[in-house]
Amino acid sequence: MTLPVDAQTTLAAINHAFKSQYPYLSIQFFSNVEIDDRSDSADEALDLSTRLGMLSRKNLETNVIELHFWQLTADAERILSNKLGIRAQIYRRHEEDWIQTAGSDGLTLEQQNELGAQSLKDNAPLHVREKPL
Repeated sequence: MTLPVDAQTTLAAINHAFKSQYPYLSIQFFSNVEIDDRSDSADEALDLSTRLGMLSRKNLETNVIELHFWQLTADAERILSNKLGIRAQIYRRHEEDWIQTAGSDGLTLEQQNELGAQSLKDNAPLHVREKPL
């Protein structure tokens, strides 16, 4: 997937484009790139309505971020963080919650997305479950 970004791009627009490709994953952004990857305090999270130009010291006039289904989650987070100049953390849907992928960053984006989808299927009410083959 290709994410075109510039100073006017909001964090919500990036997350929306990402979620359109990976509906069971989400990105949260943090102002401090130096923070330990396992830290995700809610008061450190950036407001998704914020435009990149207000946050990043990077030159964002014309920039494209490419992410691929075969990339490891840790690599995707690193690419996003390096290109945007802010910390990006990917979360996966797990039943009704969103969990940080830090413990499974060795999985690809596609594998993470499949795990998120499966967690909803495994916990669906009986009348919604798929019929066995």
